[in-house]
Amino acid sequence: MRTVTTLSALTLGLAIAGSAAAMPFGSCDSDVRKQVLLAKYDTVAPVGTITLDEVQAVRLAKFQEMDADGNGSITTAERDAYRAAQKQAHFTASDTDGDGQLSATEFLQATPPHWPEGVEYTATNTTRKQYKFNRLDTDANGYVTLAELQATSTGRHGKYGHLSRLDNDANGEISQAEFLANVRLFNYMDTNEDGVITEAEIDAAPCGRGGHRGFGRGFGRHH
Repeated sequence: MRTVTTLSALTLGLAIAGSAAAMPFGSCDSDVRKQVLLAKYDTVAPVGTITLDEVQAVRLAKFQEMDADGNGSITTAERDAYRAAQKQAHFTASDTDGDGQLSATEFLQATPPHWPEGVEYTATNTTRKQYKFNRLDTDANGYVTLAELQATSTGRHGKYGHLSRLDNDANGEISQAEFLANVRLFNYMDTNEDGVITEAEIDAAPCGRGGHRGFGRGFGRHH
């Protein structure tokens, strides 16, 4: 596992488990998984590999987006505001007929939040999504409203959601150093620990383990 102390560092050491930038896919289709990861992280030559610097650059941009006041830490209020804005944007994009509510069809066919452009999305796990739709549709009228979506709880990880695991000093805020210190993607995929994830390592990585989940699950996953 790895702890990163600077953006450009490739020194590999003991890392704290967990990541706010979990792996961006929910499908176990290895080809889709590879396309999504490369589209999200492979931004600098050579093409077909993911470096630690590339991943940290994406995660730093995410941190800065969440750190609304730019003071170098994410508070509960900033976390909640970011989550609400992400849910609203995802709701609006998924409401294809613009009637202000999501039908079961719109919900099941919705592209997951943060899905990379240029990668085709095909709805999967419809049974799970239908179950989630039914839970969100609290008045059981066959539609999910923005209010129902926004009322989604933070879940088993507490007020910060998955970010709660990054608050290493337990001060109620996530610093930039805490946010960037946990590189779960590399912990699971960079099997030879050379600071680079290759296509072969992506193909060999098991699905449904640690950082290999999260992206593609759709509504309620806006960490």
